[in-house]
Amino acid sequence: MSELLIYRAEVEEGLDNLIRDNNSLAYLTPATLMQPDEDNLRIKLLHTKATNKNQPDLHYLDTIMVTTGWNKNDDVFDRLELWIARKTPEDKPFNLEHKESDIIGHITDNCIIDDNNKIYDDTNTVEDLPDKFHIKTGAVLYKNWEDPERAEQIEKIIAEIPQNMWFVSMEAMFYGFDYALLDGNNSAKVIARKQETAFLTKYLRAYGGTGVYQGYRVGRLLRNITFSGKGLVRKPANPESVILTVANFKDYAGEIDGSFNLEVESRETVMAGATDNKDEKVLELSEKVGELTMSLNSKATELTTVSDKLEVATQKITELETQVSTSEASLTDMTKQCDELQKNIDELSKVKAELETKLEKIQAESLLSLRISKLVAVGKTADEAKALAEQFTNLDEVQFDALVAMATVKAQEQNEEAEDVLEEAEAEDTTNEGAIDSGSENVRAALLTSIRERVTASRKKYIKEKK
Repeated sequence: MSELLIYRAEVEEGLDNLIRDNNSLAYLTPATLMQPDEDNLRIKLLHTKATNKNQPDLHYLDTIMVTTGWNKNDDVFDRLELWIARKTPEDKPFNLEHKESDIIGHITDNCIIDDNNKIYDDTNTVEDLPDKFHIKTGAVLYKNWEDPERAEQIEKIIAEIPQNMWFVSMEAMFYGFDYALLDGNNSAKVIARKQETAFLTKYLRAYGGTGVYQGYRVGRLLRNITFSGKGLVRKPANPESVILTVANFKDYAGEIDGSFNLEVESRETVMAGATDNKDEKVLELSEKVGELTMSLNSKATELTTVSDKLEVATQKITELETQVSTSEASLTDMTKQCDELQKNIDELSKVKAELETKLEKIQAESLLSLRISKLVAVGKTADEAKALAEQFTNLDEVQFDALVAMATVKAQEQNEEAEDVLEEAEAEDTTNEGAIDSGSENVRAALLTSIRERVTASRKKYIKEKK
């Protein structure tokens, strides 16, 4: 059989991998003991047809496997498809809890029956079948084991089966599907799955859809079905894949909605009454379809790879955009902080300038006071010292100290002149001699000041005359 064909619309919806990985179903039904009724010819025929019964080392089970129509998971089983697949479960393994290596029996026989247990065998054709029918399978468990633990386990399982503690989970694979649409009047029709209709896949519940499209209930009509075995399980491996849990055949039959006819619409090929023998043309076309399917699947895989790379690139772009946005926000914050810092710097610079101005003023006043004191110390009066210090504010300390030294020399010269004048005055003015000799410092100081003033006046006069 060819691979399951994937269409562009399904790839665009991201359903391609889901479709490829979901081409099998588990069908859960209770395991029931096979107890033939010798008075019922149909049941007797069922059990003797393919089952080598009454073997002491075998334990016999009977199970309703699948029914035509619409199940609770919106999977739809077509009359023709089940008729063609009716023999595929035969001789398949029977394992424990779906463990391939833990085989505990095998499937022995299959047949088609209706709600009244009427059997349809190979003497019938698909046209003879009712709208609703079932595939019933028989199976055996191996009772004879060398391992005592396994023997005890099987014996316990056999004892628990009548208590409805075990279920039979049938595995079915399929290699194609179409769409079944059911309206509010319970009228159904089939839409062939192809490029133009593949958009309907996203509405199927099997692939995450709602199961409804424009008021229609949408089902997955399975094609090319193969039943590959079954397992004896406590619980289904996938509860979502369970079709029915039944206590007996009539309850099981009542759960299946098989009361409608499927009208085929846009169906390219319907093989009514198909047998296992296909003519050469059909085989040739099937091979061609298989080749095209493989090519299309390869392209779909390439497209998926490109889409994945595009998604990664898009995600990277989104991450970069997020980083840029974050950086811009960070830059805005940093700019705001810089503005605030600049404002603080401006304010501090202003305060600094004011303090520097005040400091310069204080330093200038202190320097002026220091220089005045230096000048007063060498004999200048306070007014003279202030005037002289303010006059020479542009001099540095070395230059000003030289000026003070000159003033000191002049002061000494003046003192010497004053002493000379004083001596002359003392000689001329005998009246004052007693006062000077009396040791009165105040009188002496007053006389010296008077003499200095006279010397200064004489000097100014002399300088003026020289000029």
